[in-house]
Amino acid sequence: MGGSLGGGDVNAFASAPTGQGRTVLYVYDGDWPWRATRVAKQTRSLAAAGHRVVLISRNDRCQPRVEQTEWMTVRRLPCTAARPINRVINFPFPANPVWYFSILRAAVDCGADCIVVRDLPLALTALAVGRRLGLPVVYDMAEVYPEFLRDRVEFGRASFLDRIVKNPSGAERVERAVLRRADAVVVVSDESRDRCVRLGVPANRIVHVGNTPEDLEAIGAVPRDPSRDAPAFDEFSLLFVGILMWDRGVADVVRALPLIREAFPKTRLVVAGDGDERGEIERLVAESGLEASVDLLGWREHASLPELYAAADVGLLPFRAGRHVKITLANKLFDYMAAGVPIVASDLPPMRRVLDETHAGVFFTPGDSASLASAVISLLRDRATRRRLADNGRRAAAEKYNWREDEKRFLEIFASTRAPVSGRPLSPRGAATVR
Repeated sequence: MGGSLGGGDVNAFASAPTGQGRTVLYVYDGDWPWRATRVAKQTRSLAAAGHRVVLISRNDRCQPRVEQTEWMTVRRLPCTAARPINRVINFPFPANPVWYFSILRAAVDCGADCIVVRDLPLALTALAVGRRLGLPVVYDMAEVYPEFLRDRVEFGRASFLDRIVKNPSGAERVERAVLRRADAVVVVSDESRDRCVRLGVPANRIVHVGNTPEDLEAIGAVPRDPSRDAPAFDEFSLLFVGILMWDRGVADVVRALPLIREAFPKTRLVVAGDGDERGEIERLVAESGLEASVDLLGWREHASLPELYAAADVGLLPFRAGRHVKITLANKLFDYMAAGVPIVASDLPPMRRVLDETHAGVFFTPGDSASLASAVISLLRDRATRRRLADNGRRAAAEKYNWREDEKRFLEIFASTRAPVSGRPLSPRGAATVR
């Protein structure tokens, strides 16, 4: 490929020791470990259950080609110092031969028994490798890609090139092909499961594995300052944690903040996250004269979030009413609950379902800054309600909405000797030979 390749010897991987259980090849269309919270949970769980895990990911940042983490081996695609070339090499789409042969070689080298593929861009590629080697393929539909791409168009965030390369109708055709052929489909919400059923996927081939926290104790490990709950306390903190994208609604929070500060002048907005919309949010903050009242912290390591949770009086989920967020659930919903942070959320079907059940938050009309401000002000005025919502959230996270429960369903996919519905063996004879 030329240029500066990451260190590491790919051939050395073939001699890695084989652990107990199955050998699972996990195909991740992102750049490990960035934005890989769900991937990390799933791979850690597989390893803890006795399976050997090999993950293959893109390599946008020219990291080492082979890396051994505490629980798995990571293989990355080639990387060159020429960034335009590197983007082409690493771009995840079904016809990219670099991805196909990298996945094929990794599967053969490690003697994979099965393949897990995260999200749609590489699902057909993983299925093609699986068919060639006789391996079952599990499709983790963490993002409902066709609906996500439609939202990009409807929210005006899709360029002319995006409309061609990332066409929603084309993605839907790919998705239908993947859903027909995958041995199991993993979804994050009841709404996503129901959509798959409507698309013709047999219900017994769908596994619901939510975006719940695996570290309940760590999330709530930082004690809350008791003075924050005193009757006279009025220096409130509103917290948003997540990727800054067009559908996350952080701009609506910035527009609502002056209204909130009319009632509680010392209220601050803390934003922990980064993304394409950061520049727009910074511009809006400056135009509103809110620089002293908004902390844009950028991306934060997961281990640093408990301190933010402990200092937050309200956790925000201000999503816009797009197609995608109406059928998915953000992991921060469950993190806020586990940390005992009262929630103000957009009134969207998945969040309405969970919060109506758990009584851990209140709602506002999506995209309506005045409605958002009203919901926040009502909570800030009512310490007893905030305490009740916080207690309800902690209890729901401890009893149901946690990775311990979701992990059971995920691992059941690999516990059987045969794949769901298709009945094909999870460890087919000759799986590690190219036919």
